[in-house]
Amino acid sequence: MEAHALTALFTDPQLKFPYIILLISGGHSILGIVQGLEDYVLLGTALDASPGDILDKISRRLKLNRLSDECLKGVAGGKAIEIIAKTYNGDHQRFNLPLPRSQSKDCDFSFSGIHVAAEQLINKLESENHGNGCTLSTQDIADVCASVQFCMTRLICRRVQRAIEYCLLNTDSRASVIRNHPTALVVSGGVGSNCVIRAGLTEVANHYNLRFVAPPSSLCTDNGIMIAWNGVLLQKENSSRITEDLSSVDFCPRSTFGVDCREDVKQANISIEPIKLSNTIFQS
Repeated sequence: MEAHALTALFTDPQLKFPYIILLISGGHSILGIVQGLEDYVLLGTALDASPGDILDKISRRLKLNRLSDECLKGVAGGKAIEIIAKTYNGDHQRFNLPLPRSQSKDCDFSFSGIHVAAEQLINKLESENHGNGCTLSTQDIADVCASVQFCMTRLICRRVQRAIEYCLLNTDSRASVIRNHPTALVVSGGVGSNCVIRAGLTEVANHYNLRFVAPPSSLCTDNGIMIAWNGVLLQKENSSRITEDLSSVDFCPRSTFGVDCREDVKQANISIEPIKLSNTIFQS
C-alpha cells in the first residue's frame, strides 16, 4: 500500500508532501494522508469488500464476459462496466441505487450494499424479461453499469470530501498528527483508473483548491514498477528498512498503514454538504 501511495511521485515531480491519498483496488480501499516517505495517517478503510471486488462480482452477474462485443475484447470486471456504460450511453439516473452508510460521519467505506442492491435490481429486470428468456437488453445492462458507477463515485467522493474537511479542522487532536494542510489529492489503484471516478474526484479537489493527481492507468495496476519505485525512494533516504540480509525481513500478509486516526475522524462528527457532481462526467 505504501508503494501505491508513492506511485504519483514517480510521474509528477511537482507533487510534494503532504497530500491526501485514496487507494482503491481489487483488494484494498484506503483513504489517508502521506506526510513523508515513511509517515502516513489512516483516515478511512473498507469495512467489508473492496470496490474492485464488488465491480468484478457485478460484472460477472451481468455476464459481461459473454457479450460478443468488440469493445470488450480482452476486458473484464470493473473495466468492462466502465466501457459498457460509456459505449452504450448508459443512463446513470434510471435506477436509484441506495448509498451505503450515507448518514455515517466517518471516512470508512462500505461497498457491499452496492453489490446487494445491484443483484436485486438485476433479478428484478430478469424477472420482468421472463418472456424473453430472462435476457437483459444491451441498454438495460448499460443502464445498470452506469447506475452502479454513479453510486460508487458518489460514495467515494463523499468520503474524500469528509477527509478534506477533517484536515481543515483546527483541533488539538488533529494538529497532533496532521502537521500541515495537504495541497493535493492523489488517487491510485486499479479502480482509481476508472475515468468516471477520476472525474468526480477532480471536481471535489477543485472545490477545495487542491491539485488532483492520478498516475497513468498502466502504473495503477503494475505492482512491479511501484514496488521498485518505493525501494528506490527508501534507498535514497537511507531508510533503516533497506537491508541486504533477506533472512531478517519479516513478512506479513497485511500490514498497518501509518497512524490510525479513524476514531478521531468519527469523533469529530463532521457534517458535509455533498458536492453536486456534474452530470457531464457520467455522460462522457
